[in-house]
Amino acid sequence: MDIVVENVTKHFGRRKAIDAISFNVKRGESVGLWGPGGSGKSTTMKILAGILSPDHGNVTFNNEHPAKLKHNIGYMAEHNPVYENMNVVDFLLLSGELHGVRQATARIANIVHLCGLEEEKHKNTGELSRGCRQRLGIAQALVHDPDVLILDEPTTGLDPKQIAKIREIIRVIGKGKTVIIGSHLIAEIETTCGRVVIMNEGKIVASKNVAELRDASDKNTRLKLSIKGGDRRQVKEALGNLPGIHRVTEIENHCLELTCESDVKSAIFDMCQREHWYIAELTPVPARPEDIFQHVTRK
Repeated sequence: MDIVVENVTKHFGRRKAIDAISFNVKRGESVGLWGPGGSGKSTTMKILAGILSPDHGNVTFNNEHPAKLKHNIGYMAEHNPVYENMNVVDFLLLSGELHGVRQATARIANIVHLCGLEEEKHKNTGELSRGCRQRLGIAQALVHDPDVLILDEPTTGLDPKQIAKIREIIRVIGKGKTVIIGSHLIAEIETTCGRVVIMNEGKIVASKNVAELRDASDKNTRLKLSIKGGDRRQVKEALGNLPGIHRVTEIENHCLELTCESDVKSAIFDMCQREHWYIAELTPVPARPEDIFQHVTRK
């Protein structure tokens, strides 16, 4: 199911939560909405799910308004609500009945297996761990077999083992559905989505596939460097004078971190050869989420 968002704006009182945003999602595509808290991700997803209406602009799913297609949309809120005195199976049965699902028992058995809830299926939802509760939220969003799945912060607050389970579920689901995930964690988007829409202060500042995002941020790269044989002050000064090196910072274990262009290594080697210094370490430092975000939001 193709999704088209055109010039959508939403206010809450005087605050503009999202500001004339536009983007498309193709059928079968997995797209991540990434940005800091307050960037407009959750508001955007609620509009996509038909829970909120935009003040201006349009959202269409195959040329239909999402409110008319809720039977084809599965939505999981960041803090997914549950009836805490119901057990997992009864809660999913109720969700299925509300969606008009026929043969709900067989459908729910498959979803419980997919989401790894077999050992918890007879527990009350209020007894579930945070990770199991998140998996239950995904199960509830899937109970009516929607074409579009919208997940808001599906792994927030989980430990690494729980995060891995959730990501694997999302990857399996994404093979047959259009998936939109909202997260402030770039690792979440990288492992589950093919494309990222970056939001900041209610606006879309970039829309790229994940590889393009990394490549763009790596044009200004960071290197960890250890040079022996020279006075530390002289080494820093010499590095700072090389073209393409923007900043030299001292870090742990007597190493330096360079913020630089990606093609400065040969200049560093030539400098060390002239000064009779030698390089004990020269390794790339992976781009941090804040580096990527600063790069794409730079005015």
